[in-house]
Amino acid sequence: MVLCHFCLSSVEENSEERDMTIHKNLILIAAIAFLVLPSKAVESSKRENQAENSKGVIKALVTGTLQFENGRGYFISVKSKKHSGWNNRVWLAVSEDKIMVRQLQGLEGKSTTVKGELEQMPANVQAAVPPHGMYLRTFEIEGGR
Repeated sequence: MVLCHFCLSSVEENSEERDMTIHKNLILIAAIAFLVLPSKAVESSKRENQAENSKGVIKALVTGTLQFENGRGYFISVKSKKHSGWNNRVWLAVSEDKIMVRQLQGLEGKSTTVKGELEQMPANVQAAVPPHGMYLRTFEIEGGR
């Protein structure tokens, strides 16, 4: 009888140990999933936003002379290589960013390189950028000399 009782208690202990091991493994798996899955969701969300933001965008690098026109604002004047005397204007959409305006004021009349998203103003919109004018909606100044 003692032997059977010992066998049963031994089986019960093994069963409890196994249950405990399974329980610990499940907790470990849940903790890993809790840590990994949200980061994967964030990465996926970032990729979707990048893909969505890159749709329909023209990225441009414009190098020319920075100029200012009263009533319109700042633009980069780029001389045409094909047609002497022709100048292309790429306007800069400058909000009321005082730091950016000061930086642009310091570069007036100088060769400047600007990188940004290029757009064209519709014909029926009255703005500082003339109708059909090309402008950089968001931009960074890469260099000026």
